[in-house]
Amino acid sequence: MRNSDRTFQFAHQPIVKVNSGSVIAHELLLREYQGIDKDTFLSDSNLFLEHLVGLAESKALTLKALMMNGGVKTLFVNFTPDQIASELFVRALNSFYENGIAPSTVAIEVTEHKEASDKERFYNHLAYARRNGHPIVVDDFGSGISNFQHVTALRPSIVKTDKELIINAVLDPWHKKALKALVRYIHDLDARVVIEGIETEEHLRVAQFCNADFGQGYFFAEPELSKIDCPNIIDMMQAKQFKLASV
Repeated sequence: MRNSDRTFQFAHQPIVKVNSGSVIAHELLLREYQGIDKDTFLSDSNLFLEHLVGLAESKALTLKALMMNGGVKTLFVNFTPDQIASELFVRALNSFYENGIAPSTVAIEVTEHKEASDKERFYNHLAYARRNGHPIVVDDFGSGISNFQHVTALRPSIVKTDKELIINAVLDPWHKKALKALVRYIHDLDARVVIEGIETEEHLRVAQFCNADFGQGYFFAEPELSKIDCPNIIDMMQAKQFKLASV
C-alpha cells in the first residue's frame, strides 16, 4: 500500500534517559487522519472525540508495525480529557488489546488543554486504564489547567513538563531552582519526570542538574514518520478500511 492510500499518518519521537541517552519509549504524534491534518485537529478538539475509536485503531496498527520492524517497545499515546471521558474510551483501548499489544507498553498521555466535560467518568476511565496496567502520563505540566491538585488526583507514573519551563530555567537562575524543586516534588509523589523541549546541550545540562529522569526534544531526535511496511499489517489496514467503507 502506498502512503497516499492510507487514511492515517503518524510520527514518533524518542524519550530518553537524560544521564545516558538510552531510549526508553517513543511518543506517537498525529500527522493526518482521513484527510484531516494535525493543525485542523488541534484547532477543533471535537474532532479528537468524533474520531476516537478510528484514531485508536490506527494507533494500534501503527504501534504493532513499529514493534515488529522499528524496535519500538513502549509508546506514549495522547488522549484528550474528553476522549478519556467518552463512553467509547474502553472500546478504544480494546483496539490495542485486540492487536496483541500489552497495556504496559501503551502509556496513556493525558493532554492538558481543558478539563473533561464529565469529570466523574474521566477519573473512572483513567482508573480502569491504570488497573489494566497502562502507565498514566500527565502532559505539559506547568501550563493550561495543570496544577498540583490535578496531578495528585490523576496519580500519574510519569509527568512531562511544559517546554517553557526548561527554556526559562536556562535563562534565569530562579526558574532553574524552581524547576529543580518541581522535579523533587514529582519524585516525592513516586512519579518520574520527562523534561520536554530539550533542543540544546545547555537544556540537557539543566535537566541533569534538576535530576530529571528523562528528556524529549530535537536535541535527541526530530519526530520520524512512522513507516508501516509489514505485509500483514498492511493487509489488516486494508481490511479495516474496507470494513469502515462498507458500514
